[in-house]
Amino acid sequence: VQGWPVLDPPAGQARTHLVCLGTRGNGGAEATGDPALDRLALALAERGVKLAIRRNLLRFGFHVYNDDSDVATVLTVAQTVTKELNR
Repeated sequence: VQGWPVLDPPAGQARTHLVCLGTRGNGGAEATGDPALDRLALALAERGVKLAIRRNLLRFGFHVYNDDSDVATVLTVAQTVTKELNR
């Protein structure tokens, strides 16, 4: 996603409805430990995109919580936050 790390399951594992941004770690449920990802999470939440923070990842669930409009919002907001961070 526009330079943001997308977690890809190891080869051979079944794909799921979850899409995660970030790098796996042992973080908590309140922050990723990465200021850039935390800024993205806040910006997405402000725009009504539902997500969870788990183990340093931003987790989206396309089975119930997210839809195509959320994908468009994530792409737009990710681009905006990237520009803000690169100033």
